[in-house]
Amino acid sequence: MHPHHRPSEADGIEQPIPGMLTGGPNSGRQDHDAENKTPAGMPPAKCYIDDVGGYSTNEIAIYWNLPAVLVAAYFDK
Repeated sequence: MHPHHRPSEADGIEQPIPGMLTGGPNSGRQDHDAENKTPAGMPPAKCYIDDVGGYSTNEIAIYWNLPAVLVAAYFDK
């Protein structure tokens, strides 16, 4: 509900633009929000926060969405 996606955050609508994938769990905790909201030593698969500021776990990016489109297109043949 709160991806790191500026158009979704700035459009004034509570829900994000539908259909986009976020990066997912990331034990590196490379941003301040992930650092503050996931304790050090947390299992890697649990290192995820649904927060607009948490770009290291919750960013919308072409490199997450393109593989989903390719897989969907393959199975849509």
